[in-house]
Amino acid sequence: DCLKALLDHLKKRSQKNASSAVLKMMNEAGVFESVDGKRVGLIVNERMLNLPHQIAAPAFQALRQDMTEAGSAFDFSHLLAIIKIHVGDAVKGGQSASKAKKNKGSVADGDGASAGSTNDVIYANKEEEALFAASSTHFDYAVQSETEQNSLLGVFTSDDDRTYRPFRRVCLIERAAFNAFVDDLAAGQGV
Repeated sequence: DCLKALLDHLKKRSQKNASSAVLKMMNEAGVFESVDGKRVGLIVNERMLNLPHQIAAPAFQALRQDMTEAGSAFDFSHLLAIIKIHVGDAVKGGQSASKAKKNKGSVADGDGASAGSTNDVIYANKEEEALFAASSTHFDYAVQSETEQNSLLGVFTSDDDRTYRPFRRVCLIERAAFNAFVDDLAAGQGV
């Protein structure tokens, strides 16, 4: 079963890369094992890089509508989103990392194992930063060894000679927060 294999993969990654607090939250939400009254949906946002970000709002609205119309079969208490990011290597020589571009954020150590607190993050898709902001917890894991060398999603060097490496960010999002994310996206916020 493909879904079971994916969840097993994410469970192994979480055990290796997530803090105990993140693991506890994910287990309480029923991410890897069934918990009474908790159902977790999976979002893998694979919008092609060349498609305009404006397509994200109607796509997420349609997803929410489909989940609502499907009734109890898709009545998820939480959603697990897998987001494509690049994390910049630590800045050398004490230089400031504050030259973050509009589509970058700071990776925080606070609620998940990540690539480091002073590194910059570039989101592959604009809407994914807002999806991350809606999450209650997350963990990151490196995928450099699994990415094709010449891929747009592989390692690259920025104009300021910083190396950015591919990661996946796994975010746990409560259903109400997901609904607010979709509303914000439809209103033009977050992209």
